[in-house]
Amino acid sequence: MPPSAPAEVVAAPEPSPPPVAEAQPATEEAGISTAASTPDSDALVAPASTAAPATDVPPAPPPPALVCQAWAGLSEEEANALTRRLRRGGFEAERRRSETPASWWVRVPPQGSRDQAERRAQELRDLGVKDLFIVQEAGPSQYAISLGLFKTEARAQQLLGQLRTRGVRNAGVEARMSTSYLIQARLTDESVRAVEADVRGISARRTACNGR
Repeated sequence: MPPSAPAEVVAAPEPSPPPVAEAQPATEEAGISTAASTPDSDALVAPASTAAPATDVPPAPPPPALVCQAWAGLSEEEANALTRRLRRGGFEAERRRSETPASWWVRVPPQGSRDQAERRAQELRDLGVKDLFIVQEAGPSQYAISLGLFKTEARAQQLLGQLRTRGVRNAGVEARMSTSYLIQARLTDESVRAVEADVRGISARRTACNGR
């Protein structure tokens, strides 16, 4: 019996490699949804604020400072005019009156009558006093005998000493007083110029404030 043909050996097919899984995004591997990290085109966007934009408005400048101003050596008429002008501008005026010696008068006190004054004047002439006159105007000095009027007290006292060396005993020195006024107020520099423009000659009387 003829030998049987060797059986054909069929090689077993090589096993196919397992399919490779498609790489997934790292976010999926970490269990994080990409939908939360990627904004949706249809997502609502918060509307912009409708408030008006702020504008840079400079602060209002402070009001002008009020400074104490004073005017001194005023007559009663000048003081009245300045006070009225200040009050018209809305400013409070402080007014002060003062008495200061304007001159010094060497005189014999008033006599009781014109006849008495004439007799006393003759006695003075007999003592060598020639520069004299009798006050005629009505008032507290009527029938006084004037011997000299001076701007300084020292000069008046000098004459009085000379008269006494001649024997004149009842003469003396009397201060002749002058009344003046001082006006003070607190106002702006611009107001000072306006006030002084309305009261003639007042600008020359401006001085430092006293106690303010």
